Amino acid sequence: MFKKIAKKLFGESSDSGLSGGFFLNVRCSVCGEEFHLFINTSTDLLQNFDAQGGLSYSLKKEIVGVHCRNLIQVRMEFDGAKKLLEKEIENGEFIEGP
Repeated sequence: MFKKIAKKLFGESSDSGLSGGFFLNVRCSVCGEEFHLFINTSTDLLQNFDAQGGLSYSLKKEIVGVHCRNLIQVRMEFDGAKKLLEKEIENGEFIEGP
């Protein structure tokens, strides 16, 4: 009964439990420190409008660890449905999973 009420109040979550976001996992190219950041696609993405009124999204993230002062820069581009189109990283590398 409580599950039904919770679904009506808060909506049904996805199987992964991460509806509304994803984890960004990166490693510092200098010291090897790993970062596991949750990106909320509702609040962390920037809206971009083109001349024809089309919508896309982007993410720019700067990460500095505690082991060294290397600045890791991440840039990601998404389409209007928030599907990842491209990603690039400076001073680090993308890693799979936490």
